[in-house]
Amino acid sequence: PQVIRDARALFASPQPFIDDALSALGALNASGFNMDIEPGPVPNVTAADGEAYAAFLDTFGGALHAAGRQLTVDISHYRCGGCVV
Repeated sequence: PQVIRDARALFASPQPFIDDALSALGALNASGFNMDIEPGPVPNVTAADGEAYAAFLDTFGGALHAAGRQLTVDISHYRCGGCVV
């Protein structure tokens, strides 16, 4: 479950990651960023985690698009208690 703890920390404070990603994309002259966070069937993953991830992707994607870059996202399907994320 380390990945979900790291993801929650990222979602709570995304700007340092976004700044670093934009800097790296500029240095590499890359066209965009691929996001792949797949915690798998972890019992403590919640619907709120899915909502926070969606909000993060919106913020990150907006920053990338403003800089003329792209965001692609790998997706997976998993269950968290009674929800499907």
